[in-house]
Amino acid sequence: MSVDIVKFAKTFLALSSKTRVISFKRIYERILDKLTHLPNDKWKLSVLSALPFWVGSFAVGLIADFYAQLFGWAEEIFIYLVEEIHYWMFLITPILFIGSFLLVHKYAPYANGSGIPQVTASLELITKSSVE
Repeated sequence: MSVDIVKFAKTFLALSSKTRVISFKRIYERILDKLTHLPNDKWKLSVLSALPFWVGSFAVGLIADFYAQLFGWAEEIFIYLVEEIHYWMFLITPILFIGSFLLVHKYAPYANGSGIPQVTASLELITKSSVE
């Protein structure tokens, strides 16, 4: 399965951007052509209003699949390092922990802490509003 995706990605990236735009334009024109032959306007409206959700769900599915594949690759690399070079685990883990701390500290300074006080405060707000 992943080999097929890699072959598709290599083939897709090998095409020039002009060819990709033309092929997407053809797909778009085919969809519009099919929509013009729908029996009534209500069908056209319902299909056209649902089309962005279909495209969005397809994009989210692709991103989720890539995200899962990325975690699979990271797991394979980690297992390789643990099996082949045993002491790497004790070196990489603290380095990545410090790196993640520095990333959060620099780019998201308000994301620090455990989040427990925020959850407690939001639960208190919810229970106060539901009692009143």
